[in-house]
Amino acid sequence: MENITVSELEGMRVGHAQDEEAVTGCTVFLFPEGCAGGVAVRGGSPGTKDAVTLDYSTADYPVHGVVLTGGSSYGLESIFGVMEFLEEQGIGLDVGGPLVPIVPGAVILDLGIGAGKIRPDKEMGYKAARKTNTNPATGSVGAGIGATVGKLLGMDKAMKGGFGYHLLQHRGVKVGAFSVVNALGNVIDPQTGETIASTRRGGGIITDEELFSLVGRKLISGSHTTLSLVVTDAEFERKQLCRLASVAHDGFARTIKPSHLEPDGDTIFAVSTGEVKAAADLVSSLAVKSVEKSIISAVKGATGMAGVSGVKELQ
Repeated sequence: MENITVSELEGMRVGHAQDEEAVTGCTVFLFPEGCAGGVAVRGGSPGTKDAVTLDYSTADYPVHGVVLTGGSSYGLESIFGVMEFLEEQGIGLDVGGPLVPIVPGAVILDLGIGAGKIRPDKEMGYKAARKTNTNPATGSVGAGIGATVGKLLGMDKAMKGGFGYHLLQHRGVKVGAFSVVNALGNVIDPQTGETIASTRRGGGIITDEELFSLVGRKLISGSHTTLSLVVTDAEFERKQLCRLASVAHDGFARTIKPSHLEPDGDTIFAVSTGEVKAAADLVSSLAVKSVEKSIISAVKGATGMAGVSGVKELQ
């Protein structure tokens, strides 16, 4: 198993746009040639657009882009900017007239940090699409700029989340995960058991026992969601990609305590960009590993802002 770069996973580009003063932004993934896609929602309160078009029971149209954005449901407006950009490039579904790009997306609720009245819009989505490349930044960028974690005791005890990714190659197949981490509780490294980011209490971190006690008795605000996109060059159809996205949620459960709560919007998209033959269970296992490492990357790369400290500021 070896790590690879985004440029080695052909067929996609990634772009960020953000408003640093408002502390919100969006991240765009483009697939100019179109690709198969699937989705799995495990949070109880998702905010999505066209995610249902990737359900295994729907028509198998190609995916031309995916958007992860801040701004709660307001931020879904950024998707229309991505669609406009793709239409200008001659990319989209031929419906007998203007092309219609298929661009599903999902949101995090970041209205509690920065200027909550300013959200990603069509202009920001267009800007992110125009800036796509194969060497995206990580940390407090794009949809991750307003992400926070460890909010069980309120925002004044929280830490910064962010955007991160990790790509692997094993036995001829490539798999990558890109995540926006905006979790309620602790982020841990499942390999070592180390707590990387958490609700702060005094000079230290909150314990697992305290964490679950708070979940049991505290009203949860709903301002927490983790989003991921899993990309592989394995040749999978819609139903297989929905299962891949479903299994990849194991990566959430292993790194985020707690995850998949009723007020969460935890969602994973999955797309196939290639024609490599690979066993579904192998790709799923690699996806779980990639999701885990992308979440850790997002939190470790985050920079403190708007009064919320990142991991680097507390080391």
